[in-house]
Amino acid sequence: MTLYNDQKISDSDLQTGLIDWQNRHYSYSGQCEIFELIRLKGEKKWNKHIENEDFVAQMYASFLFCCVELKSRTQARPFTDKAATSKGPGYWVNLTYLIDSKKETFFESLKSIAYHRLNDRKF
Repeated sequence: MTLYNDQKISDSDLQTGLIDWQNRHYSYSGQCEIFELIRLKGEKKWNKHIENEDFVAQMYASFLFCCVELKSRTQARPFTDKAATSKGPGYWVNLTYLIDSKKETFFESLKSIAYHRLNDRKF
């Protein structure tokens, strides 16, 4: 019995998975950064449903979202008075996630494992 399935994953499949996971689990409008949302899911005072979280899946998702590079698509623009929070001034940035294409063998095998484990968990 092998510890994991050695199936490769295409960039297209990874792209589809990342979009799906972001839309289903990390699309909270109050935050724009996925890793901050993953962190917040572990905070009892923020996450009212913490007992239902699959933190192993969150770990795999964290790894897969590290496979992408964030690039801003537009110039940053300031918050409007209407959109600003009581925390003070800030700015909006429209981001694009680019899939890393370094193709390191070890990293590629771990990426495949994380992707397939998330699918196995029906995350």
